[in-house]
Amino acid sequence: MLLVIMAVAMMATTDRLAQLINKLNKSWRRDAKKAVAYLQRLLASGMKFEEALDNVQRHYGKLFTLPELRPALVEAAAYAYGIVPTMLTKAQVESMGEELADKWDESGMTLSEKLHGVGVKMRGAIVSTLQEQMRRNKTWIEAARALYDGYGDDGQNVYNGGKDIISRQDLPKYLQKVREATGNDLQALAEQRQAIDNINRLAKNGAPNKALQAAYNKLLEAVQKGNEKAIEKAVEVAVNEKSRYVAERITRTEMARAWADGFIAKMKTDADIVAVKFKLSSRHPVFDICDMYAKADMYGLGAGIYPKDKLPPLPVHPHCLCRYVEVIEGEVDMQQQRDQVQEAGDKWLNSLPESRRVQVLGREGLKAWEDGKDWRKYMRGYAGLREVKSRLRGIDTRNMANGGRKSKFIKLTETEKDFIIKEAKAIGIDAKYIRFRDYQATGYNERHNLIYVSSQVFPASDDSPIARDRMSVRAVLAHEYYGHVKNRNTIIPNKHWIDEFRASYRAAQNCVGLSDEDRADLVRDAYDRAKEAGVTVKLTKFARRALYGF
Repeated sequence: MLLVIMAVAMMATTDRLAQLINKLNKSWRRDAKKAVAYLQRLLASGMKFEEALDNVQRHYGKLFTLPELRPALVEAAAYAYGIVPTMLTKAQVESMGEELADKWDESGMTLSEKLHGVGVKMRGAIVSTLQEQMRRNKTWIEAARALYDGYGDDGQNVYNGGKDIISRQDLPKYLQKVREATGNDLQALAEQRQAIDNINRLAKNGAPNKALQAAYNKLLEAVQKGNEKAIEKAVEVAVNEKSRYVAERITRTEMARAWADGFIAKMKTDADIVAVKFKLSSRHPVFDICDMYAKADMYGLGAGIYPKDKLPPLPVHPHCLCRYVEVIEGEVDMQQQRDQVQEAGDKWLNSLPESRRVQVLGREGLKAWEDGKDWRKYMRGYAGLREVKSRLRGIDTRNMANGGRKSKFIKLTETEKDFIIKEAKAIGIDAKYIRFRDYQATGYNERHNLIYVSSQVFPASDDSPIARDRMSVRAVLAHEYYGHVKNRNTIIPNKHWIDEFRASYRAAQNCVGLSDEDRADLVRDAYDRAKEAGVTVKLTKFARRALYGF
């Protein structure tokens, strides 16, 4: 049953950062859909579009100001740091929000200044799109009115010897104006052709003025109908395409930077992290400099691995969702570190076909590189490798390690160490798997196949409503051993929420020597992991029995 749960969940979830961004974008699109309908109604009522747009901004202001972005930045940074956002205090959320709103890129602009600019760009995109559409509509209307000249000054029909009133030579030019105004709407084109053919048929048959006038009015009605439809379409394009692009660009870019800020802040405080791997986003559709960062061995540590003070700044470009991944002590030999940036870049470029080289260097850059020049002067988007600083001045986790756990910054006493070993043996864990390490998070290191233990293994209090806060030492050790050690080298990525779900669930299922309360807390923790990831998992029979006794 657990395998079924995990298989479904793996298919339903993606990278955490992408999830957070998608959540923001979905919220924006829902409001945009309502705003589009509202703006269309106002324009259809005859309101001038500038006034109509003012009304939209009053009713749907957050489309232009993106107020949900700032709290989302805090979420992204917290997850990257390794903290569940709900564990942050109100003061921490406010402090992190202020820090993440500070300037970070070459523009020198704060988040507030950028969002103001975004609002201006959105309004400008909508105004320019509607102005252009109205210009095309006006041209179409004027062309339609100029088509028919089959009436004399006295209002009588001017017989033309059976010829078309609307010249066949003029028709292609007119239909081109229809295409421009309607975006090549085939239905509108068909209606216009039919109306024109009807006018010419009546004229050839010597129809009276009244019938011709009615047919001509039908043509103008079709023009008006097409104009209204074209305006509706223009509103959709202006909001759902042009404005959405502006909104999603700043959302993706700022969220990626907040994630990097959280990771860097964590890296600075975690001595186990000795290097950083640059990982391409799964949503990386365009070949660019990010491919080089991920595949070139710049420092002799392996492809895409960098010393902590020689990193490619993130995000590399707008929309970039590439990320850093920690490299733990023992996973790489830091004695092999050497600066071979230029040679590594040359080697990577030599491995590419010419078309790919042009993509990253440009034609002139490729020629210069082939002539022996340094690629770093021509690589598109290259900003050097350097120590990247976090805007976060530090996240105080001393009293909130994994929520309500005891602070990892409190050194373990010898008595506590003896107690932990005793608890491990009581539930069938060999002491060889336990390594005490003060000031570090308690957890399993898959590379070393060891459980590192600090004071965090103890709960800070027993009355927290969150299972992870109050879990006993036995329950925590069971999670690490029966959940992680026993499932080493499986396909689920380390530290993925499903990995943590499985660890607590299987510990509750398989560990001997646990109390009923321990087992229930482990099951609650498993389902909390799913909930935090935004996934609903149905209670199994085992889970229900552990929680409710039936």
